[in-house]
Amino acid sequence: MKASLRRRVLVVDDNADAADQLAEALAGARYEVRVAYDGSAALEAALEMRPDAALLDLGIPMLDGYEVATRLRATSGFEHLFLVAITGDRNDDGCKRALASGFDTLLVKPIDLDALEIELARRLTR
Repeated sequence: MKASLRRRVLVVDDNADAADQLAEALAGARYEVRVAYDGSAALEAALEMRPDAALLDLGIPMLDGYEVATRLRATSGFEHLFLVAITGDRNDDGCKRALASGFDTLLVKPIDLDALEIELARRLTR
């Protein structure tokens, strides 16, 4: 993949180790990656980098992942952003709420990196 064609991914998680490890794995898969550790920083980073995909932990501080997703979906230019909710707890209410907030899909921790890379490649090459 040429550098000019690299897809941009925003990783947001208040667990710095988890966020940094996920970012490192995605960078190794040739994505341009930026990390944020709270909701306010996530919105700021999204506006600056204009990601193709955002992986948002639902339980981040400042603004939770649901609120970040809602605000991104309401922002011009983010209509086609691939939004992935990340949670440590899979329950039906959380999944329904994530989809209602504008997420395209939900992943449960620990994240299967191979499955994530396949999904990103499938969604971002359209």
